[in-house]
Amino acid sequence: MKTTQDKNWHLIRNDNGEWISDEYAVFISELEATVLRVYAAKQGKQLSIQHGQDGLLWCYKHEFEAIDLPSQTTKIEQRTLKIKKRLTMAEKTSIEQYKKSETQIEYENNAILHPLRQLVPKAPSGRTRPIALPKYVSFTIEEDTNTLCLYIQEQEGIREGKKVKVNATDHNMQSDNAAFEGWAICLKAWLPNTVNKVELKWDVPSNGETNLHYRRFCYRVIKMLDAYEWFTINETNKAGIDSFIHDLKGLQNNCGTTLPEKKFKHGGGVGENAVEYDMVHEQDFPQKMREKYGVDNIYHQLPVGIKKDNASFFAGTKAAIDLWGMHDNELTIIELKYKNNMVGIISELFFYVNIIRDIILGRIDKPVAVLEYEKDLYGQIHDMKRIHARMLADTYHPLIKNKAVFDVLNNSRYIDIPIDYNYDSYIYTPYSLEFVS
Repeated sequence: MKTTQDKNWHLIRNDNGEWISDEYAVFISELEATVLRVYAAKQGKQLSIQHGQDGLLWCYKHEFEAIDLPSQTTKIEQRTLKIKKRLTMAEKTSIEQYKKSETQIEYENNAILHPLRQLVPKAPSGRTRPIALPKYVSFTIEEDTNTLCLYIQEQEGIREGKKVKVNATDHNMQSDNAAFEGWAICLKAWLPNTVNKVELKWDVPSNGETNLHYRRFCYRVIKMLDAYEWFTINETNKAGIDSFIHDLKGLQNNCGTTLPEKKFKHGGGVGENAVEYDMVHEQDFPQKMREKYGVDNIYHQLPVGIKKDNASFFAGTKAAIDLWGMHDNELTIIELKYKNNMVGIISELFFYVNIIRDIILGRIDKPVAVLEYEKDLYGQIHDMKRIHARMLADTYHPLIKNKAVFDVLNNSRYIDIPIDYNYDSYIYTPYSLEFVS
């Protein structure tokens, strides 16, 4: 969550990682979420429950107002006002004044950041590119084994005078503190002489069994273990992951029910959604995309909201692959970024392609598709032989554009349904699209 200075509103993140003003949110309890889902389903109304930090639930104001629920309206509106007041008084959010120890900061500067800054090419201006490690992840290198150890530690902070605990394992996976795949792969690629293996350790959140973000985190851990022999987890976490593996039965992907629409940021600004829409629908963009990626057609917003027993199993009920296409039993998946240069692009793309790979292999059930192009995809999904995973961005984090990063990504143990990763850059205006090297 972000606060904005000199305003009486805050920015909150939805399950897809997009920031919106809390003016457009209604905060609800778990019981109220259940009641709203029932009424929305009965009335045929759309309702998307979003999951904030510390178990905070909310939905979009326009969806709430469209549901005929007079007996609950006053109570829920009072809760929304109370929470908004709390956020306004709470300093920026979550963790107040947390810092790594001076010893840890000095160690990370000497062992990791200083060598990186010597290796990463300078910006065209001649300045050293800014690189910073996540605030709530500790990095150490065991020199005798050349093992990079990442530790996601639960942090204590103060909110409204009360102690709270915040755990980055249940944050949005593209955020710096949660994108462990991105940091592991980048640091192994950039520091090959000091990093041969990577070990991940984390504190389990108190509500781990029911925390949808944490479930998704555990799935991502399992997929990293499956894909890369150099990635391991700490002994203290192995029993929990072994137990979680048994929960990955009976999963099913969801599907789209309406054609994706072009959406702008609040205030009318162009964001990633509008850019990806244009790449599929506007000008000669679709032709350029088809030719660039060698696909028969280009589509956007392929849902990947995993459920179990007809209930959400992972956070992100509206999560979707940005752009995709098919050709000769090969599937191309594209993660688009627009004015967003984060290491987390690796984590997002890695998650999406592994979901699709598990659907191809029958480990996750395909949905009963409604839209014609999704019917076409899922009608031949089990015939897919390869996945092409592509990043497409107008700007990248300084650690991403390095052949060594993609050499590490592509050197996986996946043989049955191989995945190959690469990246492309583009220049976009509403009237033109150019790919650049």
